[in-house]
Amino acid sequence: MAEDRPIPSGRASFNYDLQLGSPWNIARLDGVWEFYWSAFLNPDISLRKDIPDPEYITVPGSWDKETDHPAHGYGTLRLTITGLVPGKIYSLYMPELVTSYHLYINGIDQGRNGIPGTTEAESRPRFLPRLVAFYTEGEKAEILIHVSNFQYRKSGIWRSLFLGELASITKYRDFHLIVEMAIAGILFAIALFHVGIYIYRNQEKAEFLFGLICLTFLIRILCTGEQLLTFLIPSFSWEILRKLEFIPFYGSAPLLALFMSTLFPAESSRRFSRVFMGISLFYGMLVWLLPVKINNHLIPFAEGLMIIGLLYAIWIQARALKARREEAPMLTTAYILFSITVLNDILYASQLIPTMYLSPLGFVIFIFIQSQMLIRRYSRSFFQRDLLARSRDQFREASITDSLTGLYNVRYLHRVLEREIHLSPEKGAPLSLIMADVDNFKNFNDTWGHKQGDEVLKTMGSIIRGSAREHDTPCRYGGEEFSVVLPETALEEALEVAERIRFRFENGAEKDERMGGITVSLGVAQYRAPESTDDLIERADKALYRAKHQGKNQVVRAE
Repeated sequence: MAEDRPIPSGRASFNYDLQLGSPWNIARLDGVWEFYWSAFLNPDISLRKDIPDPEYITVPGSWDKETDHPAHGYGTLRLTITGLVPGKIYSLYMPELVTSYHLYINGIDQGRNGIPGTTEAESRPRFLPRLVAFYTEGEKAEILIHVSNFQYRKSGIWRSLFLGELASITKYRDFHLIVEMAIAGILFAIALFHVGIYIYRNQEKAEFLFGLICLTFLIRILCTGEQLLTFLIPSFSWEILRKLEFIPFYGSAPLLALFMSTLFPAESSRRFSRVFMGISLFYGMLVWLLPVKINNHLIPFAEGLMIIGLLYAIWIQARALKARREEAPMLTTAYILFSITVLNDILYASQLIPTMYLSPLGFVIFIFIQSQMLIRRYSRSFFQRDLLARSRDQFREASITDSLTGLYNVRYLHRVLEREIHLSPEKGAPLSLIMADVDNFKNFNDTWGHKQGDEVLKTMGSIIRGSAREHDTPCRYGGEEFSVVLPETALEEALEVAERIRFRFENGAEKDERMGGITVSLGVAQYRAPESTDDLIERADKALYRAKHQGKNQVVRAE
């Protein structure tokens, strides 16, 4: 870090001894610089004549704050660096200057940013941080900057210049570029995600608003700091870039207020939200209609607007906390942290504190905390959806299932038969149907009671389920009558399934003395086009009753 020296009198330069010691091994050239108002000093020392007495201003700072000169005008900034190592290559990190400059080091032209001029017509503003490498033969180096400003309400060098060895300065610049690009990428991805949610679920208004907020801060970070948009598109209009830079002033505050109002509608004021949005839109219109030379004078008003928006959102959250809203504590914590970074940016832009722009980083922290809320919200939604899906499946199962036996009911039997009759000709496969009825069931019920009768029906259902194949559909037709739909099954194979059911039921009945005399009769029919569902059931049913008339406990094929 450089060390302050007493300000010399006359035309002597103000010198710094360069002392390296920061984590980057670079020096911040903050302090007092010579300033020559309305004069562009000749970069060649030998050609300088009639040099006016210098004034002294603090860098970073604005000459209009430290002198009697207006912000609009031009001049020369000069600093002599001592303590350099002869023969070594150094690098200077040049931030954007308000609003254009031409740099010379030891009298050598090191390029310019925009075009500095003595009038507004001659000058061209441009913001783009640069790295400037230079070689010095001695222990000293003179930094001379021609700077002009005819567009902004503030002037001069707003951010620190850094000096160090080439590798150290390059690492410093690359680090800041990577950080800003990473933050920009995060904001872009989050904005797309939240806007995408709204597109596919347009009732999620809060997600849409949050996506728009992300976009406003994405624009902000692209137009400030390392000036990524100018870095990527050097020909981008400076005037449009500055108007884009102002978007968060009139965009983020009302969007944040609306976002909070959407999350906590009972705790917000609809009237205030409408008035606040109207004022913000009016300000935004002025920004785009007026040139930067005029509209940047409205920035203090916009900063006040942003503070009001922050306070309104905090008021909503305080009421939400009082009402014990579930998401209020986490959201309030995130919002307070973010508000601190916004206030930092306002103070930094006003040159009241020597920090840096932090609101994009603060907003990323806000996003992280808000994403945890989103995860919790969607976890609950998915849980409720799964619960509803299970309830729906259970209801559907109950609507097509017989509660006593667990087999499908007659309603489902008709549905399956209609489907299979429709598909059978297309597949070119046979379709068969078994109708079964428990013999002597009424006598059993009268003797042993309905409870034992239900047990018999359950046994029958279990036997049919165990005898049917995987693609068959076993059903309880009604009372003690059952049926099995057998897709892609010819009559002979269906007769085998029916015989298996009869045999298993007979063996089970023999083991239970109470079921003595209980057997099952079955009728089997194969589908014949173009008969209907009812026709197929009727033929199988007739075969069943022939089995009963012929002595029961047998399988009969339909005619």
